Amino acid sequence: MRVAAGEPEAEASLTVRSVGGAVTERTIGGPTCAEVAEALAVMVAVVIDPRAGSGAAVDEAPPPPKIEGRRAGPTPSRPPRPSPERPPAPAPAAARWPRFAVDLRVETTSAVFRGALAGMGASLTVEPPAPPPRRGVYVSVPSVAAGVRRSFPMERALRGGSVDFAWTAGHLRLCSLRIAVDGLVEVSPCAEANVGSLRASARGFAEARGTSTLWFDLGASLGTTVSLSGSLFLSSTVLVAMPLFRQPFELASGARGASVPPLGVLGGLGLGLRM
Repeated sequence: MRVAAGEPEAEASLTVRSVGGAVTERTIGGPTCAEVAEALAVMVAVVIDPRAGSGAAVDEAPPPPKIEGRRAGPTPSRPPRPSPERPPAPAPAAARWPRFAVDLRVETTSAVFRGALAGMGASLTVEPPAPPPRRGVYVSVPSVAAGVRRSFPMERALRGGSVDFAWTAGHLRLCSLRIAVDGLVEVSPCAEANVGSLRASARGFAEARGTSTLWFDLGASLGTTVSLSGSLFLSSTVLVAMPLFRQPFELASGARGASVPPLGVLGGLGLGLRM
């Protein structure tokens, strides 16, 4: 670096040699030595620190603070929250009043006389207030039923004429329990009795006439119902009955028109309605 004064101005030169050996020389002039020296000082400062040539101090930004913490690892799993249990739906309330059921059946019996006798039967069943139906097999409330049975007229041919028979009886049925399956099928063992009359009318014989006799039998039955809807159901019954009056029907000639067996079976199928 060299500074010299002359007319009409002062002059200075700056020579810079780089590390690689390259040489750079720059000359600057000014009206006075002071101004030239000041400019030369700026050039030297720029060579030493190029940022100084901006004329403003540049502060280095402080390094970001170091955050110390625990070493990263697997996030501990939280136990799953138990899902809130829904309260069970309230069961329907049991009925407060008795239920009634009416059914009509086609029946046939061998208890009136030896051989089959077809007819019709109808009954009204009264059931105490029952719990609502549920799934599975369970024992339900008892029931009581009353009704009527009537046979179709039946003719039996004999030598010289014929005899017509007709059987009419009222029946009472007591069922101590009912076994229900899924609220759809119900089986009821019951005690049953029939009280009525058996009428016979002879035709074609001399002094033909009609007569009737008291009918009374006791037995055990098994009734089954299958629900088709909330009120409609199929019904079936099987009754084993023992007649207590077994008076035979004989003609004046001594010919026997019919005889009552000691034990007989009645079966029927029908359709019913619950109310």
